[in-house]
Amino acid sequence: MKMRRALFVIEKFPERIAPYFGSVGANFSVYLKNPSFYKTHLRNRVKACEKGPIPLSCAGSWGRCATDRDTVAYVLTTFGYVHGTINVCKTYFDDSSNVRAVTMAHEFGRLENIGDSENFDTNNIYVWDRIVEGLSESRNFTALTAPKTMF
Repeated sequence: MKMRRALFVIEKFPERIAPYFGSVGANFSVYLKNPSFYKTHLRNRVKACEKGPIPLSCAGSWGRCATDRDTVAYVLTTFGYVHGTINVCKTYFDDSSNVRAVTMAHEFGRLENIGDSENFDTNNIYVWDRIVEGLSESRNFTALTAPKTMF
């Protein structure tokens, strides 16, 4: 749902994004420099979800799940090749449904091969996370999609 809501705002109300969030700050200034990047990748994820279930694998408590990094899910990449499965750790199910939705939005970005650029640009998964969350969060979504009122 987060992907669909974020895409809806980008496709239907793009002119409202900059005035609402402003053009400052790492996250939305990156979006404003390359909105088509986010539109394309969000559309890819929404289409993938509409085709059917995204492959998930229960990773249990081994591999990356056993690290000290609080990993609850991950997508494997090998020399730039993104494996198309989200691996879910046992601890993923300890989180609230909202936290699990945020985690899935993050992993969907990984499926789009969004990485860990230290430049905080379009190839930074944490910028992706903030943009998807910012556009889909209920209060922001309502404000961005509300009918314009006449005074």
